[in-house]
Amino acid sequence: MCCPSKFSGSGLTEGTTEDDKDDLGKKGIAVKLMPEYLVVCCWRCVKEASLLLGQLTQTAPIKREEDAAGGLLSFQQILSIGEYFKKQLLESIHRGAFELAYAGFIKMCHTLWRCTVRDLHQLPSSWLLDIMKDIQDESGTKLCATRRSAGVPFYVQAIVTTEPASTGGKCLIQALELLLKLALPSSEAEQERISQVHSLNILRALFRDSRLGEAVAPYVADGLQAGIAGFNSPYWAVRNASTLLFSAMMTRIFGVKRSKEDMSKKNCMTGRVFFHRYPSLFQFLLKGLDEGTKNISDQGQLHLHPGLYPILMVMGRLFPAMVEGNDPKLNLPAYIPFVISCAGSRVFKTRVMAGRALRPLVFKDQLGSVLAQLTGYLPRDQQQRHSQNLTHGILLQVEHLLKELSNLPSSIVQEALDVTVTGIMEAKWLIFRENRCPVTRAAYFHVAQAMLQSSQRAEVDKLHILVDHLAKVVFTELSSQDPSGYISPGSVEFNVAMANLSINCDEVWNKLKELLNIDDGTLLAFFLESPFYEVRLLVLQHLTLLMSTPVSKSSKLEESNRLFQKLISMATGLEHHQGCLAQVFLVLVHHPCAKQFPWKLSSGLWQSSQVQDLLIKVQKTSSRDEVRSAACRLIGVILPLLYNQLEQDQFEEDLLIDSLSIIKASCDSEQNVSVREACAMVLAQPEMTSILRDENRVLEHHVLHLWESVIILLQDEDMLVKDITARAVDHLNNFDCEEESEKKNQCLQPSMAIDICMKTMVELHHQTHPVECFTLLATWLLSEEKVEMEECVFDKGEINTYQEEVAFAQLLAKHLQKLLHYMNRGSGMKSLHASPNMIRTNEELDKKSFIMQTEQNTCVDEQQIRNLNQSSVLTKESLPDWSSDEGESPASAMADDDFINTTKRSEVLSLENVFQVRNPDFRHMDSRYATANKIKGQATKQLLSEMCGIQSVSTAPPRETSGKPPITTGKALGHEQDNSMNKGDDKAEFETVLHQTRHCLIKYLQEKVESPVVYGHSMPFVQMQKYQSEVISLYKHLLAAHCLELEQDVCTRFCYNQMIGQLKSKFDHFGMNCLLAEALE
Repeated sequence: MCCPSKFSGSGLTEGTTEDDKDDLGKKGIAVKLMPEYLVVCCWRCVKEASLLLGQLTQTAPIKREEDAAGGLLSFQQILSIGEYFKKQLLESIHRGAFELAYAGFIKMCHTLWRCTVRDLHQLPSSWLLDIMKDIQDESGTKLCATRRSAGVPFYVQAIVTTEPASTGGKCLIQALELLLKLALPSSEAEQERISQVHSLNILRALFRDSRLGEAVAPYVADGLQAGIAGFNSPYWAVRNASTLLFSAMMTRIFGVKRSKEDMSKKNCMTGRVFFHRYPSLFQFLLKGLDEGTKNISDQGQLHLHPGLYPILMVMGRLFPAMVEGNDPKLNLPAYIPFVISCAGSRVFKTRVMAGRALRPLVFKDQLGSVLAQLTGYLPRDQQQRHSQNLTHGILLQVEHLLKELSNLPSSIVQEALDVTVTGIMEAKWLIFRENRCPVTRAAYFHVAQAMLQSSQRAEVDKLHILVDHLAKVVFTELSSQDPSGYISPGSVEFNVAMANLSINCDEVWNKLKELLNIDDGTLLAFFLESPFYEVRLLVLQHLTLLMSTPVSKSSKLEESNRLFQKLISMATGLEHHQGCLAQVFLVLVHHPCAKQFPWKLSSGLWQSSQVQDLLIKVQKTSSRDEVRSAACRLIGVILPLLYNQLEQDQFEEDLLIDSLSIIKASCDSEQNVSVREACAMVLAQPEMTSILRDENRVLEHHVLHLWESVIILLQDEDMLVKDITARAVDHLNNFDCEEESEKKNQCLQPSMAIDICMKTMVELHHQTHPVECFTLLATWLLSEEKVEMEECVFDKGEINTYQEEVAFAQLLAKHLQKLLHYMNRGSGMKSLHASPNMIRTNEELDKKSFIMQTEQNTCVDEQQIRNLNQSSVLTKESLPDWSSDEGESPASAMADDDFINTTKRSEVLSLENVFQVRNPDFRHMDSRYATANKIKGQATKQLLSEMCGIQSVSTAPPRETSGKPPITTGKALGHEQDNSMNKGDDKAEFETVLHQTRHCLIKYLQEKVESPVVYGHSMPFVQMQKYQSEVISLYKHLLAAHCLELEQDVCTRFCYNQMIGQLKSKFDHFGMNCLLAEALE
């Protein structure tokens, strides 16, 4: 009979315990993660098996027929390994599996190609022939036609790339010729689309492989033809594979494209060079243009030719040659009629590509005639029958030709502009409202802007007439602007073109100011009232450029009250587009009026505190990095104003502290690089130097947030961020230098800036904020890398991999010792005791700080500690009578009695970080972290020695002295010394220091329990309850940190039990024993 199950249905029975529930929860999580673990394990198995087999075939000796005793791998085993790789590469569809099998198969092919055994040497070539037969034969094959043919290209690629040069690349040539034959469509192969797909995918892999760069160069033109021809296939799979091959061929010919807009000449070549390298493409492309432009301007139906777009893309990557030749085979003007005919296409992208493709085809002596021909297609009035598509395409081609005028002689520019202005002026009705197509109106504005920007090298009489017409159009549009922001097709492009022409052409700008009778700032404010965010963004970017450069126009803009009012109204809530809001903040960063408060708005006056509060909210709530970085920049501009107000007691401290917290949070390595760069620029301001120094103690200990931000950014992975932050340290280092000093202009390296920053911080703040300085440095030094005990699939790696852990730990130890030296000299310690910052509650203390005890206030009798650490079990009589009020109070061991009364409970800081500095488990860390933590441990031993009153910590194994038992660890008490310090390793030495520190803290806890000042009957009940929680928390920290040692250290456990008894007796008359028992449970 089966036992009844604990589980019935979906619920739990009454017999289910809490442990069972926890086990079920863990099992449920494991079940959810099982698919991920299964995939990863399978992937790792295939990886290791493939790499192992590849390594075996590469390094293991092969048995020969004449020598049966020698060798490790037999011929049959080689064949079995080859079959394994064939199965993985040709039948697997998981990319991770066949990519890893490819790594092992390369090693195998490399060995077989160079093997002296003939049968083995011929294996790669026979495998290549077999796969080519499988590609041609569609019936009965297991090759994957989807997923870019899966591992088939890898299989072929591994064979041909490892072929030795001594063979002359016969296999590669045979493979390329056969694949090109299959990839190019023919009357016989049109139905074999799967073979064509495999061929296109394999060709793509071969042309992309850098190892075959020179070997595949003669076949580049054929590969490009195959890619373009595949666009015309009726099958989607072939067209998809053709686009991938075409993209690979464009990269192979022109290089990687730098940007989406204007292509760099590094990614282009002249038409003559292109066709001289690939002469077979001249007739192929010309024929493709002829076929693609037939009936392209028919208005009755949409004419789409799939091969037209890739041909125009190739032509767009060419640019005109500076030196023309007379090669009759390369008659580039033969392309011009076909490209001009593409201007009438109903496809917008085709017209754009045709404009780019025409530019390299026109020689400079033909420029005037071609421009005259193009402007002749433009309609002269509204009654003339015309096509808006053709008009738009012609204007685009004229614009691209005008952009080449800057590279031509002035005589040619003069002729080209005369012809163009004459033709454009005859079609001037296109820019007025009689033309109801905003797209062609925008194209007309682009052509006009290209002519006006080229007029600096040639004087054209009719240009001033064109300027008058353009200014009148802009004036009309600004005066009758629809505030509702109704968007018709092309209206956004027209308004952007109109604004771009106005702000970039001085003639039009000055004419607009005359017509409107306004200044520059007011005119810009008109554009900022546009309902289209694209227009506002364009104007704001122009404003940012003007404000950041010292030019005469920017000074006039700074005086405009209308523009400033518009900017601050947009910054305080009127602007809702995130991109525009970021640009508004950047403009205000450079605007001098932004630092003058209050801001006068329609809703009232805005003080600096209100603006800063708004910026902090924006920085916390916005999800756009550009907005957060711009808000951080503006926070840094207003921060010095708030600091000055705080000095004059005119402002609350909380807002300033929030600003410092925002800057500190923006420095985190998880933030975007733009946010960290903005934070670095804030700290590098010269005004921040006085805030970092804080000589009047306005910020109190919060100033260390800024210092912490500086040190974090100096270790950033981005070089620009580190260089900008180094300037902040340079300002601090040269604060007292004269302006004419050579040191003032020196550049500081970030690695050196970290040392100078720590040194300056300790020197400036060791008297005013000693505890906080020590906490900041010691927390970094004592913090260990968190070792995740539970691994997570697809877990992220480190964020900042460039941080120098070891060098940083060494600098921290160096400056911590200097800080302790300053504090132990006397004057520094007195100022520490008398500082009002020491009297504050535990809630305001940092969670990562720890107890501060120096030789003056924690002198511990070393002999007493040795007696407590004897290996024999001590009895109750051998211990001091800590429960007696008549005995010597532990407070007498303190060097300064006033220290107890001054600090009280405010000095009891968190002990978590003290006991987190236990020995790192090097098995769970890599060598870099292990080295860093070892240096941290070595530096920490000396620091703890100084804190706890221990004179020295020997690095050698301790030896017994006369009359004194040896110091042993808690684990060694009552047991054999098999794990003692005889080995002299760092772990045993460090545990000794911690053991001694623990006893010092026990005495400090005992003093807190026995203190008559605290436990007097005159203390209020609430204060007593708060103090009791503090003591209990202190005890729990000690107990949790050393639970392992307490299980074996009988002496220390007895001391704890004694103190718990005293706690219960002291709290008995307050009625809090139940609370104490509950807390210690």
